[in-house]
Amino acid sequence: MPWCPICKNEYKEGYTHCSDCNVDLVDKLPLPVMFGGKEEMEQMQQVLAGNLIYESYISFDEKERHYELSVVEEQAATAKEFLKNYLEEEELSRVRDELGEVADALLVEGKTLEEVTMERAAQDEQKERTQLYGDKKTRAEDYKSSAYTLALVGGGGILFLVLHALGVIPLSFPGPTRMMLYGVMGVMFVIFLVSAVMAWKSYKRLLVEDVDDKALIEEAKAFLSDITVEQLDAKIDLSDTPDEMKYFKRMPMIKKLLEEKFPDMAAELVEHLADEYYDEHFGTDYDTTEADSFVTEGTGEESMGE
Repeated sequence: MPWCPICKNEYKEGYTHCSDCNVDLVDKLPLPVMFGGKEEMEQMQQVLAGNLIYESYISFDEKERHYELSVVEEQAATAKEFLKNYLEEEELSRVRDELGEVADALLVEGKTLEEVTMERAAQDEQKERTQLYGDKKTRAEDYKSSAYTLALVGGGGILFLVLHALGVIPLSFPGPTRMMLYGVMGVMFVIFLVSAVMAWKSYKRLLVEDVDDKALIEEAKAFLSDITVEQLDAKIDLSDTPDEMKYFKRMPMIKKLLEEKFPDMAAELVEHLADEYYDEHFGTDYDTTEADSFVTEGTGEESMGE
């Protein structure tokens, strides 16, 4: 029976064209080689065409809420290799442009540009996670330090003005200068004191939030630890899904489970915990860093497994 490679509808024998999608029917459905947003899939389709793979199709998966790029079965392995190489070359080119002479210096040290890229990505990820989840106590200490400094400057300034007004500090200023000194400087020192109070309140608030965040993270990790790989995979359809594409079905389901259990959890924290769960249970035997940019995130189209 013929099929439409885009809407995936099956037709009766004798039909050769899908009037809805305006494409010729095929005897066998094409295989998906990449998932993501529409514009990204169109770009990847051009990459395949540049490598003489002209028979490719872009369709929207209503169930998974994302677009997919598919090719005929005979060209699927070749298409995946072309796309993988293209993404790697694009990433290496980006890093070389970004690092410039630094990248060349690292290459002289015996490191490949790919190794530099991976190290940089790991460092950036760790830094981001630390900023998001591990630095509230550090930020609180910064506010505490600022509060002390502002209080010292503001209080010391006001004390100076009072002592000067009482004649304890024997400094003479002309009348207009004296008024300006008391007026402008007095207001400035009061602002310092008010800022010190606000900084101290921020310090206390961040300390409480740090404790709450850590408690929430521990609770979420305990929740995820009770979910086995078998239970997770039972919630999604992995049939006919290549191993390298299973990541894009498992991750949205992990995030969905977290969001249902903890509806008020920040999206960044959900992403962080989902990454940790995936790495722990499935490992990182293939690089998904660049491919992540081709998965629709934060646009309302990522609700997989619904």
